[in-house]
Amino acid sequence: MRILLPLLLLTAPVLGQDSVPMTLDPAVSQWNWSGTSSLGPIVGAPSTNFALSGTMDIELGAGVLPIAVGQLVPGGVATVFPDLHGEIPNPFTFLPPLATIDVVGLTLEWTSAPFAVTGNGSFSTSATTTALGGTVTVTPLTGGTSVIDLTGTSGTPQGLAGTISQVGGTVTINAPTTGTFSFTDPGTGTSADFTIGGILHASWSSPTPSSYCTAVANSTGLAGVLSVTGSTRIQDDNLAVTASQLPPGEFAFFIVAHNQGFVVGPGGSQGNICLSGALGRYNGQVGQIDTFGTFTRTLSISSVPVNPPISVQIGETWYFQAWYRDQNPGTVSNFTQGMAVTFAP
Repeated sequence: MRILLPLLLLTAPVLGQDSVPMTLDPAVSQWNWSGTSSLGPIVGAPSTNFALSGTMDIELGAGVLPIAVGQLVPGGVATVFPDLHGEIPNPFTFLPPLATIDVVGLTLEWTSAPFAVTGNGSFSTSATTTALGGTVTVTPLTGGTSVIDLTGTSGTPQGLAGTISQVGGTVTINAPTTGTFSFTDPGTGTSADFTIGGILHASWSSPTPSSYCTAVANSTGLAGVLSVTGSTRIQDDNLAVTASQLPPGEFAFFIVAHNQGFVVGPGGSQGNICLSGALGRYNGQVGQIDTFGTFTRTLSISSVPVNPPISVQIGETWYFQAWYRDQNPGTVSNFTQGMAVTFAP
C-alpha cells in the first residue's frame, strides 16, 4: 500500500539548527477529498470536507535574505478532522452501498530536502508525507471487513509551490496543494484512490523574551534582573539587553549559552549561574554599572562569543545573564536572573 499526500516544502543547503513549529490554521487550511474505485466513484458520507490542525516543523536559514533557505523536518503532527467517511454507491439506488470506506485517526508528518526561498518569498520543491497513525476500514456489502493500518506509510515525493512571508516576528507559509493516497482491499481486491486538495497555511511567532531561574540579592538588597530592549530579529542584529537592580559603580558584563542550567555559587560567587554547555562571554563589552544600577549593552548575535564564535539561527533560543562585581561586604561576584530569547528572521 502506498500513500501519496503531497504537502509543504522543499533545495539549497541548510545547517542543522533548531526547528520552528509552524501551527496549522484550520480556518484557512480547509481541505476537500474526492475518490474513485474499481467499483465506481466514492462519495462523501455525509461530506468530503475536512481540515488540518496541529503543527509541522521547519528549519529556516538566513543568507542574503532574512529567510533564504528552509527544510521541512520530522517533529510536527497534523491531525485530519473530521475522519474521512465515504461510500461506493450501489447502481441500484434502493440497495445499500457496495462498500463503505472509513479513514479514521489519520495524523501526518512531512519531511523534505532543503529548498531555496526567492526574494519575493516564493519556493518550489517536493515533499514526502508520512502517516504517523490512522487506519482505513473497508466494509463491502458482501461482508468481510478489512482494516489497513497506515502508520509509518510514506508516499512518493510530490511537487509543491508556495510562499513564505514575514511580518515582524511572525513567519507564515501558504501553499496550495493536492495529493492522492491509494489502497487495495485485500479481501475483495477492490482498489481505491483518495485525492485531497486544499491550502497549507501555517505560521510561527517568536515568543516574547522571558525570565527564568532564581537570582540572589546583592548589596542593594535586591536581586539583579534582565530585560530585552532591542530587536530579537536576526536581520537587525540589534539585541540590546539591560541588567538592573545592580550595585552602582561596579563592573559587569553579559554571558550567554545555548542551554539552561543551575549552579549555586560557582567559583565562590554569591549568585547562581543559570546557563550550561558552551559558555560565551562578552568580555569586550565589560563596563561600569551606572548610578541608577543599570547596565546596558547591544550584544552581537551574528558572532556569539562561544568557542568558536557562531551566528544565531532562526528559531533558536539562547540564554543570557549578567555577571557583575559587588561589595557584600567584601569583593564578591553575583549573577542576575536568566533571560530566554528566541530569534526571528
